[in-house]
Amino acid sequence: MKSGVSYAYELSFKLNMNLFKYFKLLVALVLSLRMGMLSAQQRTPLDSLLSEIETAKEDSNKVLLLLNIGREFENERPLQAKDYYRQARDLSQKIGYNRGILKFAANYTYLLNMEGKFDSSLAINLQAVDLAFKINDKEYQGKSLFNTGTSYNYLGEYKKAIEYYLRGRPYFEGGDNILVEGQINDLLQTLNTQLGKYDSGIAYGRRAVVLLRKAGDGDLFAVSCMNLANNFSRKLQNDSAFSYLNQALSIARLEHNLNLEATVLINIIHIELNTFNLEKIKERAERILWLSGQTDNIPNKAIAYRALGIYYLRKEQFEESKKFLDSSLNLASAAGLKDEMRKTLEELSNLHYAMHDYKYAAVYLGRSDSIGNAVMDEKLQLNIQDLEKKYETQKKEATIQIQRAEIGQRKTMNYLFAGGAAALLIILLLSLRTYHQKQKLQKQRISELETEQRLSAAQSVLKGEEQERARLAKDLHDGLSGMLSGVKYSLQDMKGNLIMTEENRQAFERSMDMLDSSIQEMRRVAHNMMPEVLVRYGLDAAMKDYVAEINKAGMVKVVYQSMGLEDKEVEKSAALAIYRIVQELLNNVIKHARATEALVQLFNENDKLVVNVEDNGKGFDTRLSEEKGGMGWRNIRSRVELLNGKIDLQSSPDKGTAVNLEFNIA
Repeated sequence: MKSGVSYAYELSFKLNMNLFKYFKLLVALVLSLRMGMLSAQQRTPLDSLLSEIETAKEDSNKVLLLLNIGREFENERPLQAKDYYRQARDLSQKIGYNRGILKFAANYTYLLNMEGKFDSSLAINLQAVDLAFKINDKEYQGKSLFNTGTSYNYLGEYKKAIEYYLRGRPYFEGGDNILVEGQINDLLQTLNTQLGKYDSGIAYGRRAVVLLRKAGDGDLFAVSCMNLANNFSRKLQNDSAFSYLNQALSIARLEHNLNLEATVLINIIHIELNTFNLEKIKERAERILWLSGQTDNIPNKAIAYRALGIYYLRKEQFEESKKFLDSSLNLASAAGLKDEMRKTLEELSNLHYAMHDYKYAAVYLGRSDSIGNAVMDEKLQLNIQDLEKKYETQKKEATIQIQRAEIGQRKTMNYLFAGGAAALLIILLLSLRTYHQKQKLQKQRISELETEQRLSAAQSVLKGEEQERARLAKDLHDGLSGMLSGVKYSLQDMKGNLIMTEENRQAFERSMDMLDSSIQEMRRVAHNMMPEVLVRYGLDAAMKDYVAEINKAGMVKVVYQSMGLEDKEVEKSAALAIYRIVQELLNNVIKHARATEALVQLFNENDKLVVNVEDNGKGFDTRLSEEKGGMGWRNIRSRVELLNGKIDLQSSPDKGTAVNLEFNIA
């Protein structure tokens, strides 16, 4: 049996609705790299795989066989697929097959993401990252990093997601696998979409569609089409969006991928609702319900119920609309889908406004806002429930009073009560929101003060250090160096008046040479402590002089380049701090890097001073530098922070080190 590498995307979707706009669908498709599975062209028929499993020995081949069987069940019977994946994991652990555990993680977390179990998916992916680095397998390291980024993306922790994507990206650069290249372009498309850069997203998306079509992976091609359609929809180019969605729908049905088909239909409904094209919405939503039932996809089912509720609301069939919206709310509540609850509550509010039931419209809107802002505590939720019960009681009382011919007075009382309760609820929500905003601002201010205090302390320490350096340099140069020079001249005068043997003369000459060396070394130390050329001629001249000294010593060849500094004067204290930073970086190159060549660049770019220091040495793990960096790195970071600069450190074992610094010198 052949084994290869296959890749697949995972689908996530959100239904966003405003008070007077019905809804807008977002499809966030995030790269998930699936490892060690057969591609569509390589799959063995399911019956053949099941017959092989009965006689298979308990080795790595059986692990791959279990994974392939799980893949065959994945789209239509995900629960059975998960069972086979778990069997593959257990066998891998039993026989010590680490790569089998990593293959399990990639495939099992795909199904967990489809079920919305993102916390569980993240835990497994983090374990996979640790294992991949433990066995030092580059391919699995990259793929597990990408899959962990996917889990963080689903959980809304976008900074963490980007961190893991960037850590994983170098493992796939420069390869000739168009499938991987296509997925990376699709990932870049979705990230640009999240940032609101739709034109950039479209550019990456077009490239992804071309590559994935060429690669022949139907599922991935369909997903990239949906992402591209999403970008076109954001730019209100609905014809282009429909074109790509129809391509995705054809692929989903051809591949019998029920989850994918449901997601495409959700996208299509989104555009049709925004364009007020209601002709096929009911048919599509009912199809999504059937598909969701087959795959047990709770989020899709909740969205389909809500879509039907909105459809009947626009048709002004209010009872039907309420039935479907209540079903959507109950389903989302039972599954803990807070975002779906919020959106359905908004539509229930819209429904009650359309029915002129302003009392319940305000209640549902208040509940929606409280979930969306994540600021309502349990007590406030209980108050809302109590208020709903009071509303229900008042409604029954009003009905009784209507039967007793007191319609006018009771209606007036009910409306006044509803308005007052709604106003009270809104005031409570606004007060709670204001309180939390004040707390947030206070924490932010405290953090800023702590940062200012830390910077002030660092500035004082560095300033005192430079003052002490300057004092010592002056004492050495003007004091001790002068005294040694005086001793030298006195000894030379004495030599002319003394009669010495040849042996004593040679000893005298050696002593004079040692004295010359001591004077020269004294001046060099004084110069390094406070370079006179920096004070007189500026940073550029000082750097040239320092690099020349290093090259003269012959320990490492340093090339110095500068541009745009001729007419740009850098303030003395800033110039001295930058000089010390470069000095410390080059000291690290000489002492630790085992480099033969280094490059130092200084150039002025848009009123910013950019400093690059690179070497061809042995490199190091940058994470260890951040966690266990020595005094040198702490001094560098302190000076960069003091100047409000930015530092970018790029290094890896056996690939050298590059440090990029950026300072605002305007």
